[in-house]
Amino acid sequence: MNKSRADSTSMKETSTISSSKKESDIKNKQAQNNDTSSESDEKTFSQLDEIIGVWINEEKEQTFAITSHDYIADDKKYLITGVDVNEEEKTDKYVISWDTNLFIKEYGKPKSFNPQPFIYDYNSEQDTLSNLVTFHRKIDDKQVNYIKDKLAGNEPINLEQLLQVDDQYLLAYWNKAAAETDNLEKQLATVYQEISIDFPDLQLLTDKEYEKYQSIAKEIEDNSDYSFSDLNTALPQDIYHWYIDLDKDISQKERIKQLLPKIKKSREQYFKREKRSDQPYLENTNETEDVDNTKENNKSKETNENDPNVPDEKMQKHIRKKIKEDFSEDIPKDHIVYDMELKDTQVNIRVYENQESKLQYQVSFVYNIEKDELKKQQ
Repeated sequence: MNKSRADSTSMKETSTISSSKKESDIKNKQAQNNDTSSESDEKTFSQLDEIIGVWINEEKEQTFAITSHDYIADDKKYLITGVDVNEEEKTDKYVISWDTNLFIKEYGKPKSFNPQPFIYDYNSEQDTLSNLVTFHRKIDDKQVNYIKDKLAGNEPINLEQLLQVDDQYLLAYWNKAAAETDNLEKQLATVYQEISIDFPDLQLLTDKEYEKYQSIAKEIEDNSDYSFSDLNTALPQDIYHWYIDLDKDISQKERIKQLLPKIKKSREQYFKREKRSDQPYLENTNETEDVDNTKENNKSKETNENDPNVPDEKMQKHIRKKIKEDFSEDIPKDHIVYDMELKDTQVNIRVYENQESKLQYQVSFVYNIEKDELKKQQ
């Protein structure tokens, strides 16, 4: 399977991220969510690289997925314990063993239980897996874009880094995450975790560094106009180390003052690389741009400046900052679009989440200009 890995996509101007995969035992596996954090040792199987992905037989309505250490079918996970690949004349026969004890522990022992390894013949020319029926590899660009978009908005990874992750891996990770939970936040955490395991060259933040970065990002968000996804374009690993290297005795205001110029410069470099890239960071979307500069805004700056019913840019910026400070829990985490209407001494604000080119109404505010007071509309 050809991997869609791009060249020269380093997060720094002078270096590149290697596209090679580490073929070794896995390191710590952490749950990347707000509820719990756990670690377990798992083994990856590089022999599976060629068949990682989601496989479907539409006639039989059968689907399964394979990651580097899990087989997923019927919303159940089977932890892989061994892989044998026997080369034959036109196909390779894969024999995949799995942990029966762990399966019973997680799902209970079925009434009829005769555990056998999963056995498939892989035809590389046709890119099919077969046993009694033939399975074709699932291709779903729309779902891949959705996964990338959500990851770049909610986990410390950006779209440039995601160019390094093959689409089939993402689909398989998503299939595994969906089998574990219906909670989107936890699903994204699982996918991020899988990427950190299979693509160590990306050097993603994990464990305690991951947890620390969440608080760092929140501090920067609360004291700037940057959203979580904005910070991702400056590379979370860099932001983390810049923050850690700061003098511990300086004030929060001074920390932000020292960090913002670095973040701004790094983001500028990111967008320059994006413009030069032969491969789009994300098809048909603009979520990596600043909200004020994207096509997602209802009105351009030129229109705003000439429209007496729209507050000037300085006032809009002030209002957005107040909303973030006073009502951070009420607004979308990402893809935020502000619609502001000036009426006498107040500004009426409607906040939307622009997701997949659809504006979804979220919450309304009223800003009193004379009192510099912001109130949420019920």
